[in-house]
Order: sequence, then structure tokens, then C-alpha cells
Amino acid sequence: MQKAPLATLVTLILLAVVVGVYGPMWSVLVIALIAGVGCGVLLLAYWLGKGGIYFILGLLVPLLAVIFAELPNFISLFQLILTFFCGFWSSLWALKLVNGTADKPGAP
Repeated sequence: MQKAPLATLVTLILLAVVVGVYGPMWSVLVIALIAGVGCGVLLLAYWLGKGGIYFILGLLVPLLAVIFAELPNFISLFQLILTFFCGFWSSLWALKLVNGTADKPGAP
């Protein structure tokens, strides 16, 4: 989770370049963002000990995003991947912000 802010920033910059050059595919961006955040939340739930079903569901979310998104060309797939990871890193970053005391020296 230490690298989540940097990963989010790099992904947003790449996404801004791709969207700026080729134009946004809004349906792909919305599906990918929801899938990325959902995947992050499910995998975090597994990591925090809530149960193995969260791991399985977390691994299925990217597949569902690819199935339900309209991907007529490579650029739409690229936007899907970048937006998915932007949502994923953002969910990790949100956990880091919520648990901000865990990174401070001397914290339990």
C-alpha cells in the first residue's frame, strides 16, 4: 500500500494521455472504474481475513469487466486496463488513508 499513491498518479497520467489522444469511451471507463474499485475492495477483504470467497470473487471481477465492456479496438482495451488499475490503486490508497496510523513509527 506504500506505492498506491504513486501507482494511481502514473496510471492517471497514462490514462489522460490515451483519453486525450483517442477520446474517451465512457461506457468502458465507467465499467472499468467500478470493476477496479470492486476488485480492490474484495481482495482487501480477503487480505484482512474475511474469507476465501472474497479472493475468488476478486479474481473474477476483471474477467467480468472484459466480458461486459464493449471493446471494439485495442484503444478501448487499453482504456479499460488503465481505468481498472486506477480504481484498484485508488481503493488501496483509500485503505491507507483510513488506516493512516499504521504507517507511523511506534504505531501498533
